[in-house]
Amino acid sequence: MEIKSTYDNCKTLITAGRLTDANILSLFLMVSLLTNDQFVELDGLLKSATATNKSTK
Repeated sequence: MEIKSTYDNCKTLITAGRLTDANILSLFLMVSLLTNDQFVELDGLLKSATATNKSTK
């Protein structure tokens, strides 16, 4: 069984709509579980997913 990285897990949760708070991404960045590039990508994905969810409600 493959162990996924924090980045992969966050991306999966954001895509599924189960991660909606950017603070957790900041925490992962602070403890070096995400690189700055990964943080920027996931934050953009999160903002996009959050905007999509708000517009469909």
